[in-house]
This record gives sequence, structure tokens and C-alpha cells, in this order.
Amino acid sequence: MFALISAVLPRDASFDVAHYHLHNGWSALNGRLEQDLSPAEMHSFLNPVFNVAVWWLIELLPGPAVNAILGALQATAVPVLYSLARKLLRLCDVRDASQVALFCAFVGFLCVPMLATMASLRNDMYGAIAFCGALLLLIDEERQTVSLTRLFAAALIVGLAAGVKLTNVVYIPGLAVFVLAAWPGLRPRAAAVAIAASGGLAGIVLGGGWWMAKLYTEFGNPVFPMLNDLFGAPLGPAEGVSRDVRYLPDGVLEALVRPVMGAFDLALINEDTGRDLRLAAFYLGAVAILGISLAQMRSRVTVPRQVIALALACLAFTVVWVLQFSIMRYATGAFLLGPLMLVLAWKIGPFETSLSVSARPFLYGMALLMIATLGPESVRRAPWERPSEPYLTIELPAGFEAAEAGIIMAGPFPTAFTATAFDDAAWIGHGAAQPWSAPFLKNYRPLISERIDSESTELFAVICVQDTGVENEQHRSRGVTDKNTAGQTLARLAGEYPVEADESTCLPLKTSFDTDTTRWVMCPLTRSSSAGPA
Repeated sequence: MFALISAVLPRDASFDVAHYHLHNGWSALNGRLEQDLSPAEMHSFLNPVFNVAVWWLIELLPGPAVNAILGALQATAVPVLYSLARKLLRLCDVRDASQVALFCAFVGFLCVPMLATMASLRNDMYGAIAFCGALLLLIDEERQTVSLTRLFAAALIVGLAAGVKLTNVVYIPGLAVFVLAAWPGLRPRAAAVAIAASGGLAGIVLGGGWWMAKLYTEFGNPVFPMLNDLFGAPLGPAEGVSRDVRYLPDGVLEALVRPVMGAFDLALINEDTGRDLRLAAFYLGAVAILGISLAQMRSRVTVPRQVIALALACLAFTVVWVLQFSIMRYATGAFLLGPLMLVLAWKIGPFETSLSVSARPFLYGMALLMIATLGPESVRRAPWERPSEPYLTIELPAGFEAAEAGIIMAGPFPTAFTATAFDDAAWIGHGAAQPWSAPFLKNYRPLISERIDSESTELFAVICVQDTGVENEQHRSRGVTDKNTAGQTLARLAGEYPVEADESTCLPLKTSFDTDTTRWVMCPLTRSSSAGPA
């Protein structure tokens, strides 16, 4: 059913898809890493293994069919969540555990991060599903620790997710804390930690080792340009860890309340506004479970050890996510688990008895509150013209010959997806980068200037033109604007590289991502005598 719904949804043309998801798959399959100069800025160096699989589907199938397959994969979150919830609820002796679990699974699935990535080429949701799947392997309905084989498999899954996409590392502390809390006894715990570490490392190597080795060979940093303080790659940044820090809290107090405040105002953790109380439910549910567990120790009523371990794991994940990123899509797992954590807190607490309120009204009230207050993210999509239409089409302007030319993908708006139309270009680079990410390749961009100066090939810039939009101070402070002209971008480009251009010579590309207010143009460049710092 979800596959059918996804097939009729318009294609995902959001920023990250246009910026690097399509480019990275195409680039890896065509061996462009050594030939090109980071067309998608720093995101050109992200592990492309998932993007390769998606690009293969795009080349093989019509666009709606690609949507259907990705939608079916995303829908696996529901059975995983259901199975995990049923196990945990049975641990807590909940009547009608299967019905309540199904309820938690569907309410969790209908969260902003999952709705925003329906039929999407983005892949943050798969890390969240992997984390939930790992927890499913680690929960035993008989309140026993699982076998070391299952533990290894759970750690392998989370490690694999982190290897494929580095931002999934936020789930690793959660898994580690769960293992420390769930295994009693020093020796069994030490053995479990060793097995989990081995599985996690094996997963990281399996998912990302080949790409890390390639980056290390090319640049001397296996996660280039990130963590360059540690590796000191000459082309990497001189300082900083090269991650998006625009959403980090300013202090300890703000960090403590970020999951709650972010739930009510997603603009704190996302480029778009919205609201989703599942994040607050996840955080407050975990805190409540631990508080109730401590309180019930006096009455010798024991909360299942694995439920306590889960709450500790959720808090560990939250701490790392808040301090490292505080970006909504990297916490998709928290949104998925939010309803379940709240239900578990209700079921192990004294609320049903002392308030004489049954679980059913609580469940209905929770669902109504979370659904009624949902403020979904606005996702840019481009409609299909026919069922057999390819996912991506790009037509170059008549008379433009780009063979053996140098192409500059000029930002700050996404353009790198158009690189797929320039497979015969001599090289493809980037310019006028996003303000927040520009410093990360400061030492790398002189290579583009050198390439421009040392060759006599024709030069072109590809620019995204945004005709309308709503600008606000919050967006500007984060380097995001909603309007852009070719002239603005060409001026920024001339400040970086020894090039100049006349906006009147730009001609439109025709792409399947075009809308009434957004389009892409191709502008011929000429070499100039000087430019600002690259």
C-alpha cells in the first residue's frame, strides 16, 4: 500500500536530493572522484553506496517505480516498530499488547521526518530503522539477555548504518549504553561489550570501509574533510570538524530543553518550521521511565531491566545528538520511538491505578494530540508528467557544447544534480558555496582556480534561479535565502575565481526538477585577470 502511495507522489526535488544525492551516485558509478573538483561541495565526499543503488534504479526504471521501491523500503519501519513495541509491552505485562503495539507503530511512523521523506531519495530514515531493528534483536520477552550472536548482529546493523552514513553515529552511544545496562555481572558485561564493539566495527568497515580507504588514499583523511583536526589533510580545513553547527544549543540549559523546545518549534532543529510532539515524548518518556524506576525501588516493584536499559539508551542518544548536531532528520529514530516511550512510562507508573484512567483513553488522547498538533515540513517536489517518465531528465540549451569543457556548479542553491548531463566534461567543480559550508573546503578551492588558469577549455556555470520566496532573518543568519538571480551568483563567482560573465548570455536548462518559481540556467564564463580569495 505504501509503495502505491509513494508511486503517485511527485518526485522529491528537495535541497539535498538536488545538491548531492543524485550527483554522488552518478559520480561513483562513473569514477568521477579523481576527475572532478567536488561539484557538490563538501558533500561530494560522503559515502555514495546508498546513492549508487538509487542511481542504478533511476537508470533502470521509470521514476514512479523508483518511488514505489523506496516507499516500500521506508514502510519496513512499521513492522519493525510493531515487533519492538509488542516485545516491550509484553515485558511490562500489558494486556492487549499486540493492539497497543500496532497503535504505537502507526502513530510513531506518522512523524514529520518520515512524512517529509516519503518516496524520497534521502536516507536518514534507514539509520533510524536500523537502530529500532537492533533494539528489536536485543529485547527478550523472558527478561533474559539475548545470545551473543544476536548482540553481534544488532551491533553490526547499527555499525553498517553508521558506515553508510556517518551522521548515524548518534545511534552508536545508545546501543553501547543499552549493552552496559542490560547485561548484569562484570564478566558477562565485558564479554557483551567486546562482542558489540566487534560487531559495530565490522559494520562500519563493511558499510564504509571501502570509501574511507579511497578518501585516505586520495586526501590523507578517511572522512575528508571532516575531523581534519585529527588527520591533518593538507586540502582539508585547518581547524574545526567540518559539520553543520547552525542548530547547536548555546548553553547547558538550552541543551537540556532542546528536545522539548525543538518538538514545539522545529525551526530550532530544521531549516523549515513545523511541530511534532513525538520528539518531546521520546525524551520525557525516557526521563519518566528512569524516575519511576528509582521511585519504585523503595516498594520493591521492579521495572524490567531491559526497559530501563532502553530508557538509558534513549537518553545517551539524545545527549550525543543534541551536542553534535541538533538537526531533526538525524533524530528520526527518536520521533519513531516517541509514542512507545510515552506508553511505556504510563504503563510502568502508578497513573492508571491512582487516576483510575484506563490505557485506552490515554492512547486515544496521545494519538489525537500528536496528530492534531502536527506541523509538517514543506518539501519541494516536482510532479510527474506521465507514469513512464524517468526520475531525472536534463536538456542542455541548444548550441551549448560542453564536451571537454570546465563546468562550475555555482551555489548556494543546489545545482550538482545537473552534473549528470555533463559526462563528457573535462572537469566539474563548485563555486559560490553555501556560507556555512564554504570554510570547510577553503584549502581545496585553489585547485579549481589552478584548473581554470592552467587550461584553455571553455568554461560554463550552472546556476539555480529562484524567482520568489519568503526571506526572513532566521534564514539569512543561517546562510539560507529564498530568492536568487543568475546575476547574484555570477557576482559571487567572480569574487572567488578568475572568471566573469554577462547574465544576459545565460540560457535555461530544461530539467524534471523545474517548477514555476525555480529553474536552472547555464552561463558561459570568460577568464579574467583576478579574483577574490577562493
